[in-house]
Amino acid sequence: MNVAGRSGCYSRAEVDPDAGSPWLVLLYQLPPKPAYLRVKVWRRLQALGAIPLKNSAYALPNTDACREDFEWLLREIHKDGGDASLCEARLVDGLSDDEVRAAFRRVREEDYRTLAREIRELARTHLGTRRPSAAKPSGRGRPPTCNAAYG
Repeated sequence: MNVAGRSGCYSRAEVDPDAGSPWLVLLYQLPPKPAYLRVKVWRRLQALGAIPLKNSAYALPNTDACREDFEWLLREIHKDGGDASLCEARLVDGLSDDEVRAAFRRVREEDYRTLAREIRELARTHLGTRRPSAAKPSGRGRPPTCNAAYG
């Protein structure tokens, strides 16, 4: 997975737990054909970082950036013959707001682990297996403050 290409509009700082409706929920239904449409929508939801609540219900934090992303996807679904609605929501039963926040954190942590692994692999490929070393002190490996004493 190439995490660098994922736009995802979620950040812990953006979600206000005291907001009236902390979530945007996209509800959609796709026609049975063409089959590729399900994959297309699923990939776009993944790229946005949306969390599945149910089969065709996905959540993002209620921010301007996320609203714009979901509105764009909603128009794409309509254009391709599907049906979709965008709602503002606060979860009151079943999944809690805290559980959805935790799901976002898990996904982001997984993304960061993947990104860190990709960076390490890239560094090994382009820099070899050497590890970055600390700056070497001057004077035959002695700390600089000790050079005068060792002469």
